[in-house]
Amino acid sequence: MDTDKKVGVLKNAIQIIITLFASFGGFLLKIAPPNGAAVKLPLGIAQILSLALLLYLSAFSVYSLVLNKKRFKRNYRSWLIACSMLLLATTASSFGYFDNYQRLVIKVPNWDTTFIRGQLTQDAIKTCSDEYKIHDVDRCENTLLGDYYTIDEVVEGRLWSKDSMRRSEMKLLIWYIGFVVFLSGAIFSALELLSSNYLSVQSKPT
Repeated sequence: MDTDKKVGVLKNAIQIIITLFASFGGFLLKIAPPNGAAVKLPLGIAQILSLALLLYLSAFSVYSLVLNKKRFKRNYRSWLIACSMLLLATTASSFGYFDNYQRLVIKVPNWDTTFIRGQLTQDAIKTCSDEYKIHDVDRCENTLLGDYYTIDEVVEGRLWSKDSMRRSEMKLLIWYIGFVVFLSGAIFSALELLSSNYLSVQSKPT
């Protein structure tokens, strides 16, 4: 493979990865935990770090292949194993994230807003028990959200304690960042498998 083709393959690999991150950015923000402003910073940092690492690995992989054609088979096998493991990790993290999302996120249609729930405060539990004769957690939340507390009081931590809401938010964020990183790695590994095949074809004598 001549120098122009080597440079062309490397540029194409990098452009594909950059386009991939740009395309997925909107989708990832749509499925992010509530409170988008707080999520954008860690998501952006995770994407930048992942992109930098993946671009480095892509450049190193392509460069090593064009220098040594005997590495095609070994390189392909390595990326195949990495892709399989990352796909499993992506699947597991996606189930973990969306399970936690369903349990911890509650939407209030009347206020057209979404909260990350935490533990009910003692005052909230007492109010449910004394005034509404309710002892079930879910019924208590729904009743107090609709009939008792205002949106400002919920934000202030009257329904759920602030510490528990922060813990829930952090838990969701960790699962989400893990899902983003594993998904990026899985797609990148799949692209490397394709580029390895492309390089092997390009390297054959015509």
